Amino acid sequence: MPRMTFTNLSGSDVAIGNPTGYGKSFLIPVAGAVIDFTGIQLESTQPQLELKKTAGQLTWVKSENPNMSDDLEILAGSPSRPAMLSIGPVAAKSASVVHGAFVGSVGRAKLLLDTGSGNATVTAVTAGVAGNLIDLVLTGDGGSGVRITHTSPAGRELFTILYQSGVSTQGTLNTAINALTGADKLIEVIASNAGTTATVLTAAGDDFVLTPLAGGSALGGVFPGAFTNPDVSRNARIVYAANWDAGAVTLTGTNTVNAAISETFAGTAGTTVVGVKAFKTITGATTASVGKHTSASATIGTGDTIGIPFDVVDAVGFCYVGVTVEAGGVTIDPVYNTFIPGTTTPSATTYTVLCNVNP
Repeated sequence: MPRMTFTNLSGSDVAIGNPTGYGKSFLIPVAGAVIDFTGIQLESTQPQLELKKTAGQLTWVKSENPNMSDDLEILAGSPSRPAMLSIGPVAAKSASVVHGAFVGSVGRAKLLLDTGSGNATVTAVTAGVAGNLIDLVLTGDGGSGVRITHTSPAGRELFTILYQSGVSTQGTLNTAINALTGADKLIEVIASNAGTTATVLTAAGDDFVLTPLAGGSALGGVFPGAFTNPDVSRNARIVYAANWDAGAVTLTGTNTVNAAISETFAGTAGTTVVGVKAFKTITGATTASVGKHTSASATIGTGDTIGIPFDVVDAVGFCYVGVTVEAGGVTIDPVYNTFIPGTTTPSATTYTVLCNVNP
């Protein structure tokens, strides 16, 4: 039995017929009501299937086929039914509507080297468990410049940093740490947090003994909340900074019918990666690994793909923006129950979509 369900279109007319006038017109009742068109005979005179809207009417013209009955039930197909729905208002896509910039180095083992009036943040070069097994000792020995020794007692990595009290500076210390190479390249300075690099180090105020790097995570960073849900069910996109090195980002949430979904976005530095699934809510995001750069961020926003709250059967359909037909057509995806408008991309609008769905 052919049916059409109309949502948010109360008061409009729908006509089922052909160019010669055969068929019947109905006034669409309250939103969500179902109209049955059983028994309407169409004596189609033109070999065409046309969906169009004129003067507030939707006209359905049957495709002529000598092997098919003229009953509308054959035209509608089985078990799908055409559904018209109104989605919106839909805002323009945004690079930061879901979650602002998240720095991918969150989760690296870090230590604040408190050197009197100046200090620096030292991290493990490689994220993960190894970052929790690095110990640092800083002491003034009266020698010239800054010297660093590296040993491995009891399975740990011990760095002893020796400097000349009253002569060596914060900048000299930073340079020496960052100059480590090969097997010694386990730590690095990522920020000078106070004072200046010219700050002179003085024993014993700038000495400390056996301070471990701690807090490293081998599993990658977890984006902190809160997340802002899209205005309507729609796809996500992630903008990666040019020096992003924390790997892929995985989003979790729910789809249009409230089922749990997730999607992984390749972590390619300096790119914008666009997803295909429509998220009604986004509840979490994680990185595949922990990055090195403190300025490398990922920003979660929304895209142009919009979710359809039905089980879509095929890619056939059309779309209106207000009263304007999408001149570029509409892309309907029956795999993810989504559509992408054509050429019309206003900052905010309501879309009207007609497509075939399962009853």
